[in-house]
Amino acid sequence: MRSTEKGETRVQAHPAPEDRGAASTAELVQAAVSQISTLVRDELALARAEMISKGKQVGLGGGLVGAAGALALYGLGLLLTLVVVLLALVWPCGPRCWPSPSWCSPPPRSPACWGRGR
Repeated sequence: MRSTEKGETRVQAHPAPEDRGAASTAELVQAAVSQISTLVRDELALARAEMISKGKQVGLGGGLVGAAGALALYGLGLLLTLVVVLLALVWPCGPRCWPSPSWCSPPPRSPACWGRGR
């Protein structure tokens, strides 16, 4: 095994030719188990680092979407205010001039009640 300057561990694929005959089967199995456990540990550390990076990106994206939603609500309020102001310019007499449906107007008083209430 060799160590690089970043702290990563690299494993040689094949041992040197002079070492092949000298190593017993038990030593080779021990070396394989050690290399596999190191490989699994390094892969888990890499996956953890990638998930942290992606989690930060998702959090940033969610914050930006929330800020855009808040700005959209303020924009909608501004648009409604603009419509009210423009309607006030077009119809200066206010709600008295606005058309109203018949179901919205008060019911007519009957002739029997005309004299009372004055």
